[in-house]
Amino acid sequence: MKQLSRIYLLLLLLFLSVTSSVHAAEATEMQGSSVPTGTITITSDGSYNNKTPEKTIDQDLTTDWNAGKYNASLELRFPQSTYLNFVQLAVFAHPQATNTYTIFGLKNGNWTAISSPTSLSLSNKVTVMDPILVTEGVYDGIRIDAKSSASWISIFEITIGTQEKPGQPDIEEPTPEEPGHGNPEPSGNRAILVVTMTTGLEKEFDLSMKEVNGFIDWYEAKQAGSGKASYAINKHDNNKGPFSSRKDYMLFDRILTFEVSEYSK
Repeated sequence: MKQLSRIYLLLLLLFLSVTSSVHAAEATEMQGSSVPTGTITITSDGSYNNKTPEKTIDQDLTTDWNAGKYNASLELRFPQSTYLNFVQLAVFAHPQATNTYTIFGLKNGNWTAISSPTSLSLSNKVTVMDPILVTEGVYDGIRIDAKSSASWISIFEITIGTQEKPGQPDIEEPTPEEPGHGNPEPSGNRAILVVTMTTGLEKEFDLSMKEVNGFIDWYEAKQAGSGKASYAINKHDNNKGPFSSRKDYMLFDRILTFEVSEYSK
């Protein structure tokens, strides 16, 4: 009897080892980027054994959150407002099941559906889903609502699409220049502002010093933890086409460095 117990235990350990290796080998590289450092994971649905929510953002496709139930939700609260255009999931089901995932976005304390429900059939392997497109915007967090026909909810990893695009919500507009009020700066007091993005792209603007100082004030306030996620810079003479005005929207977390070169006109 003891001999049979030992054989059973060895077979069980071998099965778990092989299953773990299969998970790692079959999971393909995910798109987008990891969630911001400091993101908090929350679930009111609990976890099975040590398969806890934070394992969905540990950049390890061999660890997962398992809710221990067929319907569950997982929240990710970002440390700062973050621009999103898609969410990608690595998921698992056993036995075979049809799972449905819906993404919600958190803004101004309210949760709103920002994706259509996405369903797919899953079997006993980790599956990296196609990116789930969401309503583009800046959010304080996301919530994933998951439903399964026959398996406990299991999510191995979550990444997000954060590609910069113009026209983001929550934009902080520069303070308009008001000649003749207060102590206006001398005429011709201007500067070339060169902003280097994290992608390596350089953006150059010919601005008044008041506009440059407005940008610097916004950047320093945001760096200290306050202010909006984006800032609009008026393109002035670089306005091409039949437009009344054109503005370039800068996302704080996409700015690597900036340089100010003053000159007199």
